[in-house]
Amino acid sequence: MRRAAVALGLLTGLLGGAAPALSAETPPGATITFVAPETKILLIEPASPATAPPATSPTATSPTGAPVRQAAAAGTAGRPTATTPTTIASVSPALRALVEASAAERRRLSAEIADLEGRIADMDAELATAQSAVAAQRAGVGVLEQLVGRARFDMEQAAGRVTLLEASASSAAEALQVQRTIVARPPTPGHSREDAAAQARVALSAAVEARAQSSRTLAGLESQLEGTRQSAGGPSAELQAKAEEIQRARDALAGLRQQLAVAEASAPVLPATPSASAEAVPMPSASTLARATVPAAYMSLYVRAAATCRGLPWTVLAAVGAVESAHGQSTAAGVHTGANDAGAMGPMQFLASTWAAYGVDGDGDGIRNVYDPDDAVFGAANYLCASGAGNISTLRAALWSYNHADWYVELVLDLAARL
Repeated sequence: MRRAAVALGLLTGLLGGAAPALSAETPPGATITFVAPETKILLIEPASPATAPPATSPTATSPTGAPVRQAAAAGTAGRPTATTPTTIASVSPALRALVEASAAERRRLSAEIADLEGRIADMDAELATAQSAVAAQRAGVGVLEQLVGRARFDMEQAAGRVTLLEASASSAAEALQVQRTIVARPPTPGHSREDAAAQARVALSAAVEARAQSSRTLAGLESQLEGTRQSAGGPSAELQAKAEEIQRARDALAGLRQQLAVAEASAPVLPATPSASAEAVPMPSASTLARATVPAAYMSLYVRAAATCRGLPWTVLAAVGAVESAHGQSTAAGVHTGANDAGAMGPMQFLASTWAAYGVDGDGDGIRNVYDPDDAVFGAANYLCASGAGNISTLRAALWSYNHADWYVELVLDLAARL
């Protein structure tokens, strides 16, 4: 998470200028070393044999094969042997129920949105199919209109031919009457006036039949055209109705999305701060070193934040807070405002990109503020947990992820073992 930096710059925050002085309660082996003006660093020296803590728990190995100290169990020097457990506040059942109800409402809205989106997609598909069918019908109307026009032309041609043949047949009949009254030379076989009149009648009969056929064809095409026009007109009205239905569904979808946005914006959160009706969470006993160096408010934060990650010792979180900013008491750049030269911010020293990904609204005020102790400590627990700090076998790797330096990992684990 953090950047590799000059050791002096990172250690400046361990017990900075504002850190409480170690008094008579300072555990054996703890010394204050002045590295530079206004810079104090707590150095944990090996305990003397007379005050040596019990042997640490068996060590595990990290992915790299390096031993991992079990900070939660190691080192108990200075811890009270008998204390009355104190408690810190957690979350009231009423607020928890409110949060769950809000989450259920958001899930309901999300389900309705998904269902309505699916129905709109189906309606869009149906509308597209209907539009294709109407387009095909309209194309058919155009084809039929062309066929009707051609049939009318054929009908007119057939009618004109009948008219001409009627005149020809009439002329042939008149010529035949003249032949019967005037004796003339016998005609050539097949070319008599009787033959011509017969041929004219046959041609006229065929023309009349052709005209009748053209008339029937035209009537059929006109009937088909009218039916197709009516058929195409019906779906047009249906298309309009479908389009209006889809628009109403889209309006309803927009309303549901707005409701979801409001529900998400106003959703209650579980606070990290105490409340009068809160459930009790045991406050573990702390060593003399922890009671002497960790402010009570920060100790409560470390315990509650560590409880959000099963397996993460609160002492590890406290040790990180001590190294980074002396539990927010350091006056170094970036702790309370701005950023240091490496771009780290807040009492737990987050880079902007890491805070954007792992920052937490620890006090439930609706704001993730990297300079707010509640938010910063809960954010650090969130990041460490995501990096594997909840498992002893990956604790070292998680701390290395927080700051890519082996000396940093060792310093945090050594300090955590004595808190």
